[in-house]
Amino acid sequence: MIAGQALRWWGRHAQARVQLTAAVTVLRADLDADTVRALGELAAPEVHAGSADADALSAEALALGQDLAVDEATLAGLFDTRGLFHSSAGRNPQAAVYHQASARLAGQAGDPVRLGRALLNLSDAVIGTDPAADADSLADIEVLACYRAWAAACAAIPSPPRRPWQGWATCGQAKPPRIRRSSPSRRRSLPPRSASPPVS
Repeated sequence: MIAGQALRWWGRHAQARVQLTAAVTVLRADLDADTVRALGELAAPEVHAGSADADALSAEALALGQDLAVDEATLAGLFDTRGLFHSSAGRNPQAAVYHQASARLAGQAGDPVRLGRALLNLSDAVIGTDPAADADSLADIEVLACYRAWAAACAAIPSPPRRPWQGWATCGQAKPPRIRRSSPSRRRSLPPRSASPPVS
């Protein structure tokens, strides 16, 4: 499964599909959290590729993850993948529900990467629907509440007044040429002329 995951991260989806399919076949004999992760890793590229197995794999991974009560971070990824499938099928309101659940679980798990991915996909799903209502439904996510409070506090702090540049008054005016005068201490005295030798 690790090899298939690495191949997927490198963008080699065809090779990753082969590795992950073999891993899922073996892990299905004894269902556990590794089976869920393998199914999730296999479902993600199938969803992005628009494969015919994307619906069944993403649904199976999510259902099995809930049945086995896997950790919140893993569940967040499964909900997000399922939401991406519905979004690719044009069912944006249904996709938004899955992305909302993914964002809540990622926030509870303290996983900023999954949280950011879920919120990005959620924003894409709610464009043209009802963004204001969706924003209200995410008010219970502590991470978002913290960032909103921080942004509001920054906006409430008045900016210090800017002083105009004093050089604007003389900008563009011609300045008299500077004459360099040498100081008396720096003047070099010429050596005394020696007497001419007598001509014989």
